Amino acid sequence: MRLFIIRIIILTGIGVAIPVTFFAQNWTRVGPASSSYGGGLSNVVTDFYTDTINNRLYVSGGFTDTSCHSGGCYNFAYWDNVAWHYIGDSIGVPQRSPFVYYQGKLFSSNFSKQYNSNSSYGYLAYHNLNYWTRTDSVHGLIVALKLINNKLYMVGGFDTVNGVKAYDIAYKDSIGWHAIDTTTWGMGGVNGFNGGFLDVAEYNGDIYIAGNVSSYDGTINKLAKWNGSVWSNVGGVMFSTGSFSGISRLCVYNGELYVGGDFYQPGFSIAKWNGSAWSQLGTGLTDSLGDPGEVEEMIVINNKLVISGSFNFAGGIPANDIVEWDGTKFCAFGGKFDNNEITTFANFNNQIYIAGPIYADTVYICNIGRWVGGSYRDTCGIDAATSIKQLSVSNEQVSVYPNPNNGNFTIETNSTEKQNIQVYDVNGKMVLSQFISGRANIDASSLSDGVYNMSIIGNEAMINKKLVIIR
Repeated sequence: MRLFIIRIIILTGIGVAIPVTFFAQNWTRVGPASSSYGGGLSNVVTDFYTDTINNRLYVSGGFTDTSCHSGGCYNFAYWDNVAWHYIGDSIGVPQRSPFVYYQGKLFSSNFSKQYNSNSSYGYLAYHNLNYWTRTDSVHGLIVALKLINNKLYMVGGFDTVNGVKAYDIAYKDSIGWHAIDTTTWGMGGVNGFNGGFLDVAEYNGDIYIAGNVSSYDGTINKLAKWNGSVWSNVGGVMFSTGSFSGISRLCVYNGELYVGGDFYQPGFSIAKWNGSAWSQLGTGLTDSLGDPGEVEEMIVINNKLVISGSFNFAGGIPANDIVEWDGTKFCAFGGKFDNNEITTFANFNNQIYIAGPIYADTVYICNIGRWVGGSYRDTCGIDAATSIKQLSVSNEQVSVYPNPNNGNFTIETNSTEKQNIQVYDVNGKMVLSQFISGRANIDASSLSDGVYNMSIIGNEAMINKKLVIIR
């Protein structure tokens, strides 16, 4: 839909014309205005689950609302298009509780060992009438649950599941829980519940994991692929990150793997992988300063990829926090939110429900809102297909010597175009950036001894090299 803008000219007594702009309402509250929080929920919503069989939208989060049940709804509730309903309290207060439907039951996660306990052990639980029944114990935090090839995968920051040693990723089949392998990762883990992996997906028969993690040998950063026997880097790219978590979401759309988060390369906050090469999506998702935005959720709805998070532009068009991608161009929804990003969303009865903002335009939605604006499309950008660049990883185009070196080395390319040299440490932090043309001597003597990842970025290609400094 197009956002209707009504401009009224008010003539003042001194003959000055003042334009006043009113925006059509696109979003509304979820629930009756007479409820405790004006139709919203009292605190943050972290996860949705759409139950198409019983026509329910399940939500979890940090809310404690009295309006939906005589005893209150604590951390869990469902919406049936009329009112909020009680579905049982959490067994302890979860930090977040992703849902999954597995073997005929609705599961959720991160139930504490004891009510309001600070125990580092949590539980999976399934819903039974108005109760949650605990099943599997986890030492750490579960961030995502996914059903892949009839197996239940979970990722997060943990090291043990039902007594089985499994670091940040595990899966369950008819026999029980299994670790993929014994790899431990450079970040994440159970300390502080920071959550190593944030998402998991299957693409072309391989398992992909994403999050704020890196391998200890420095060859993998933010994204990894498991081919059934070994973990590997994806396409030679070492994701350069901003202040967030690197990659937070994975989604397969139109036969390609989309990754979203907060990163500079191989695209601003969003990129796609076709199994052999990376592609940018136009100019990506950016904030008001032109820096990468943050992607929090990606879902395919009606053959379009809908993306939410914290950003102000998508492919160069104004788009606040939620946008649609049709495979060639971005289309904005229209509207403006307060400072709270759209952390997640769901499609329920062919309407989009969002979580995060307190206000949408000038409407008080209090942590959860519903789209009522008709067609989602407002402003669309130009076809980005001609501007999408394939990012080459051919190592024959660049020479780096000596390597290893003492911090001083030479880069020689077969191109005369201006190229940007970016060097990253094992945690993904950019520690050096310099522009060159053709051949250049690089002074990295200020860097400590160690293994670094280096990207040589041109107009049409990006090449990655490992750099070793030793004195």
